[in-house]
Amino acid sequence: MTLKINFTNYHLQSDWQDASINEKIWLHSINIKNNNHNDDDLKKNYDLKIINESDIIIDNDKKNDDNDFIIEDYSKKCLAINDVKSNVTHRFIAPVRVFQSIHQKSIISLDVAPTGIAVSSSTDGTMKIWDTCTNVLKYELKGHYLDVNRCRFFPSNEVIVSVGLDMLIKIWSAIDGSCPVTMKGHTGSINDLAIVDRGRNIITVGRDGLAKLWSCAKQTCIENLFDTENIPINACAIKSFSNSYDLGQRKDSANDDISRSPVLSMISVRRPFNGFVVSHQDGSVDFHYDNHNQLLHLTGSDCDPIYQIVYDDKFIYTACRDGKVRKYYLNNAFE
Repeated sequence: MTLKINFTNYHLQSDWQDASINEKIWLHSINIKNNNHNDDDLKKNYDLKIINESDIIIDNDKKNDDNDFIIEDYSKKCLAINDVKSNVTHRFIAPVRVFQSIHQKSIISLDVAPTGIAVSSSTDGTMKIWDTCTNVLKYELKGHYLDVNRCRFFPSNEVIVSVGLDMLIKIWSAIDGSCPVTMKGHTGSINDLAIVDRGRNIITVGRDGLAKLWSCAKQTCIENLFDTENIPINACAIKSFSNSYDLGQRKDSANDDISRSPVLSMISVRRPFNGFVVSHQDGSVDFHYDNHNQLLHLTGSDCDPIYQIVYDDKFIYTACRDGKVRKYYLNNAFE
């Protein structure tokens, strides 16, 4: 049995929150259907006109003749529209802050500790520790020879581990920026890592097709967990299950995703609601949660891919190809 998809998704002008009174912003909709999703007739464009700081209307030059949606709420923090046909409310959230001077090129990896201290790496060849509260650079971490693919805090938030194209694993002090540990063992670029428990061990995966378990204390590889025989492994994660967990069979992505753009990153969020934040190659970022009549969109990227999403128990951060880190507060969608 084939699942029939008929869902209208919306995209809003990336810098909509900066528009002035009487200025117009664009809204784009596409009616996603799994059998005919390339039909141009399914796409529509609208102009919205800002009346004042709390009121926005559909511009008279491009009327909403079909009553496709109604505007529910508007502020500089959030714009909410309700799709009449599906009765789904789309809430577009503006970033509360944009960090644009940390790196000069695309940001590949990002992690943020609950203290607000961040570590990020870029295609400009740098990896830096900086403060999201003050936007002050603390340290530039030098030691990798090529781009750093992944950098993460250990659970203590005082130690950082990084892996990269140079096949090296490095452990850094987030306190003073020193690098006391370097480990080698992969024969290809290391693409991702996972921290086991409190950080006694880590798992790395790479282009050489190996998944390796390491001892941080002994600074050695304990064992190869598995070998795909040179088929690259791009990502890894750790999750505990009581027995086993069936991931099911792969399906056509056209049947189960509201976006046609490839997914680049996905994280789980606990507050204010349990759900998942998903980023796409087209720059869209969506928050899916238990209320299927609400969909949250994190705006800001102008079609630049979002390579990573981070959640620090309060704020969501996105790492973008445009070299910017954007900070979001989900509660703004309902204030």
